[in-house]
Amino acid sequence: MATADPIDFDSVEARIAVESVRCTAESIGVVSLDDEVAQTLSDELTFRLKHMIQESSKFSKHAKRQRLTTDDFDRALKQCNLEPLFGFRAGEFIPFRCASGGGREIHFLDDPEVELSDIISTPLPKLPVDVSVKAHWLAVDGVQPAIPENPPPSVLEELKRDVSGQHHSLKPSEGGNPPSLLVALGLAKKLNEKTSEGDSEKEGDKTRDGKRKGEKLLLDEKVKDYVTHEMSMEQQMYYKEVTNACVGMDEQKRNEAFQSLSQDTGLNQMLPRFSAFIAEGVKLSAVQKKPQMLVYLMKMVKSLLDNNSLYLEKYLHELTPAVITCTVSKHLCSPAQMASQWGLREQAAKILGQICRTFNNVTNNIQCRVTRMVWDVLMDDKSLLAQQYGAIAFLCDLGVDVCKVLLLPHLKSEGNLLQKAASQPVGTADRQSGDKLQTLILRFLPPILVAARPPPDNVEEYKEEYGLLGPALCERVVQMRTQQQQTQKQKERQQKVQPVNWNWPLHDQAKLLQQKQKQPVQESVVVQSQPQPQQMKVLTQQAVTPTGIGLHTQQKPQISTSSSARVTPPAALSTINFSDLS
Repeated sequence: MATADPIDFDSVEARIAVESVRCTAESIGVVSLDDEVAQTLSDELTFRLKHMIQESSKFSKHAKRQRLTTDDFDRALKQCNLEPLFGFRAGEFIPFRCASGGGREIHFLDDPEVELSDIISTPLPKLPVDVSVKAHWLAVDGVQPAIPENPPPSVLEELKRDVSGQHHSLKPSEGGNPPSLLVALGLAKKLNEKTSEGDSEKEGDKTRDGKRKGEKLLLDEKVKDYVTHEMSMEQQMYYKEVTNACVGMDEQKRNEAFQSLSQDTGLNQMLPRFSAFIAEGVKLSAVQKKPQMLVYLMKMVKSLLDNNSLYLEKYLHELTPAVITCTVSKHLCSPAQMASQWGLREQAAKILGQICRTFNNVTNNIQCRVTRMVWDVLMDDKSLLAQQYGAIAFLCDLGVDVCKVLLLPHLKSEGNLLQKAASQPVGTADRQSGDKLQTLILRFLPPILVAARPPPDNVEEYKEEYGLLGPALCERVVQMRTQQQQTQKQKERQQKVQPVNWNWPLHDQAKLLQQKQKQPVQESVVVQSQPQPQQMKVLTQQAVTPTGIGLHTQQKPQISTSSSARVTPPAALSTINFSDLS
């Protein structure tokens, strides 16, 4: 009797059967499906499924697992820029059921019918999150903060009791080394003393030896109590009043609160509360689209930055994301409040630039990281013009070098976006955003171009290099150069001709005139030269001091002369002695 050959499963090509495609089509209402279409769908599904399984197996091999899980398949979908399948988190194999009929076998999941009322009444589960690493403060200035990541006081007390019980139950060894737990707690010295004393006793005196061992094992173990950051009653009242005033409706109280935050020196202990308040407030206001509240919160950040007695580097992980949100977030206000977001974005961009300039160092490299994040928003084709407004305002605030490297080469593509926005009807959001963005560019970039490009300025060169914004930029640059030349000429003219200020004391005027004429300074008073000095009278006179001339006038000198006397130019002035004055 002949036996059947064994099946080589490796040689069998795994593919989606055409019948499975037809069955799926019938389940969604497609009854008549052509053979060619079914075969094409089968080939495409087979290829896609094999590709995803191959990518998923890479993750399982890197994890050194033999079993392929649904998490591996989700990671493969994410790697291929596809949306992952939510809801499949099975630790074991998914139980499929098999049903046969009509000469076909179908494998399916058991999907029982569920009442809609039960689904509505059931609370929603939490969305699955990926595994991530989060940093937190284990101790601040030697004190463990009260955050969920750190163990609560009850756990510390339980650990204390467990350690105490282990100490009492341990017996020291006859030959020597103390237990490792006692060594870790810093009790090795006492245990060594106890062990040496135990070795010196005789073996026959067990009662005496056991008593001494029991006394030595009762070690004084002191665990430091759990200390939290507590504020005094006055600080709690201050915190409540300041936060309510900053986001309240009273303008006077709000200005006083901002001034207090920027000048008071005793706010170090309340900085964690203020930073958490600002971070949570920005999240809530951004979701609710309240731009005015975001403006108040940004003013709080600005006030804290201006306070010279505070150092905010420990709290940048909360403040910086809040400021970035107000700078380049998509929607900060409702369509009816479009006009209120431009000042907010520009103010947040300036604050973000101040943070980068103040706290940037080799360790955190915050300026490079924030600039890269904002630059990604600017280069994203899906970003709104309002987001680009905040990004350009931030890059302009960083200085000339950043604008030369990042912003100026990007102006041509920015001009194309502004042209598309200008083609929209008047009053639309894109049209308003385009006008505001163009105004911002023409306000910040011409001074940078004046410093970066030497004259002369050619419109065609500007248009070729900067696109549609070239002519407007060239016009502004020419205006600025002309204004600078006029200002320079006026300064030179003022330096050449310096008029005499008659409100000065008379002896100071004499010194000035004699310095101009390169004559030595004399201790004398300048008056008009007349043939008869007896007819002249000075109305205000003071005593002569040892260090200089004491004759001064509190106003212009009034000199009474005869009819022949008249005021002459400074060149005709001469000096007379004090004896000639009456």
